[in-house]
Order: sequence, then C-alpha cells, then structure tokens
Amino acid sequence: MNEYTSLVDQVSEESTKCTGLLRITTSVTFGEQVLAPKLPKFMSLYPDIQLDLELNNRKVDLVEESFDLAIRVGSTEVQDFVATQICQFPMVLCATPEYIKQHGQPECVRDLNTHVWLIDKKMPINDWVDDKDIDQWDALFTSAPISVNSPNILKTLVKSGAGVALIPKFLVEEELADGTLIQLMKDAIKQPLSVHVIYPENKYIPEKSRVFINFLKQQYGDNPVEPQTQGNRLLNTLI
Repeated sequence: MNEYTSLVDQVSEESTKCTGLLRITTSVTFGEQVLAPKLPKFMSLYPDIQLDLELNNRKVDLVEESFDLAIRVGSTEVQDFVATQICQFPMVLCATPEYIKQHGQPECVRDLNTHVWLIDKKMPINDWVDDKDIDQWDALFTSAPISVNSPNILKTLVKSGAGVALIPKFLVEEELADGTLIQLMKDAIKQPLSVHVIYPENKYIPEKSRVFINFLKQQYGDNPVEPQTQGNRLLNTLI
C-alpha cells in the first residue's frame, strides 16, 4: 500500500511540473496501431502537456523540424542521436490456410523457393534471421514479385491469399488467433522488432520528454532501459 501511495504521489508531483508542447514523430502504422490507443491515458496523467503527433513514412530531421522525440522501429545508420529502447515485438512469417492448402506448408527456407514471397522493402531480412541462412533469404527478397513500403498493405495482400510475408506480430495477432492467418516456420525468425525513442545527443531532455519516455516504457516494456548513445546505429525503419 505504501508503494502504491508513493507511486501516485510521484505521478502527481510530475504532473504539476510537466507543461508545454511536446512534438513527436513516428510512422503511420506504429502511430495508428500501437501508440494512439495509449495516448488518452498519458493525457489524463499529464493534462498540462500538449501533444503534437505527426505520422509519416519519411526520414525526419528532428532538429530542423523541431521535434522533441521520434519513435522508430528497425535499424539503420545515423549519427549524433541517443536511443532509449521501449519495447520489442516478434516478427511472424504467415499466410492464409487456403494459400497453404494450395501451395503446401514450408518447413525451411529452401521450401520458400516454391512460394510467392511478398516483402516490405523497408524491413531488411538480415535483421531477423540466422546468418547461416542469409543468402537464401536474400535470394527470396530479390525474387519477390511484389514489394511494398507499408506493413498494412502487406497484411492486406497476405489476407487475400497472395502469398507469404514477414509481418510484425502486433498487426496480425487477431488474425492468428481466429485462424484467418497461420504462422509458419516459427523457429526461423530469431530476432524481435525493437522500438526506440530517439533524440539529439547534445540536447537537454526536458521533463515533458522524460515522463513521456518513461510512460512508454511502462506501457510496453517489462523492464526500463536506460538511455544510451548508440553510436551511428539507430532506428529508422518506418513501420
């Protein structure tokens, strides 16, 4: 009981100190599917913070465009930023039962050569699979008849029976649960999808940004992750 009272007092104290405009950018899919449902709770905890959330699937210059924070999924090469990991999501290889009935169920990467492979070109396969299989996966990506830049479109294509695709699990949990889609080759996908908040390395983090980062870690992550400089490897895949 004392711990609960202490936590309530801490949030109450932070709420009175946190004011002003907080500008955040993230991708369309993550913003709509994952972030937006959590924002009403944040607004109730910190009513004096005004959120300006911009969703887009382009590379954003945080400094030039005056954003306080960016939420990014995946990895690429950038410099002079600090990243705080807030959560991870599994990736799943999936298809419809009807597609599998017609084409057979793949058991290994080699089996996928006889399947229609659909890809999100913003999602490099080498982030998710064993190095020993990377050449075979790369060949699949090169030969894919359809490539898109949106996981939502990829989901639509897979649900229509167009082929097999690798999709973040948070987008297809309902379909996997009700049998609309089937997860394939569970052991083939080794790495989860990491989500980070980033901000310029030399920028002081105001209280409004700090409480938002902590809020996200509490909502999505089991264990807080301390901010750390990631050198030149940070997130920029747009999901």
